Amino acid sequence: MSKIVLDANIPISFIHERVDLWNLFCDIVKTDGHTVIMPAEVYDEVSDWKTKRIFQNEDFIQKVDVDVDLFRQIKNECDNRLGRNMIQDNDFRVLTAAVENNADILVSNDYELINVFGAYKTISSRKIKCRQMTTPVFLAFLYDAYPLKFDLNSYIAANLKYYNHIEIPNAVGGIKIRNWDEKMVKSRFLSFQNNIINSLKKGVRNES
Repeated sequence: MSKIVLDANIPISFIHERVDLWNLFCDIVKTDGHTVIMPAEVYDEVSDWKTKRIFQNEDFIQKVDVDVDLFRQIKNECDNRLGRNMIQDNDFRVLTAAVENNADILVSNDYELINVFGAYKTISSRKIKCRQMTTPVFLAFLYDAYPLKFDLNSYIAANLKYYNHIEIPNAVGGIKIRNWDEKMVKSRFLSFQNNIINSLKKGVRNES
């Protein structure tokens, strides 16, 4: 059993009607008894009423208040030692929840949050075991860990649907509003492409 900390963009994107990964995620969590944690402020970011109705119907999600002193300490360490002020307070709450609850996995589709957490682990005096995962990394993790629930066809479809319906709109907004460059957009595409290629190679090896 694992402790999994979620950023708000994971339930929002997984519940998206054209992505439809939420039921799979819920099935895995309930079957194996994983603990799912979200900071209260991040939990409340799920505001679309249709998404909220589905999301809040699940009683396995623990809505927690993060320790204020630890939150401030982590934020100050990141700002002072990493010079990372590009992520928001709620992003730091996600990081704080992972550290405070000794989580095994932190999942977010915010690549800057993931990068900051990875860098923070290298400067922190704490021994932090938590693995940070973007969506494609998390999909690959689920595919490897739960082959009976996530078969090859479903996995390929999940990568394609997530890229088409979540990443492409994100990229358009990123280019227009947040000054994303071609390298950043391409790297996000390659993560999903590599998932598909690697799964096909693995499938061929398993059949031979």
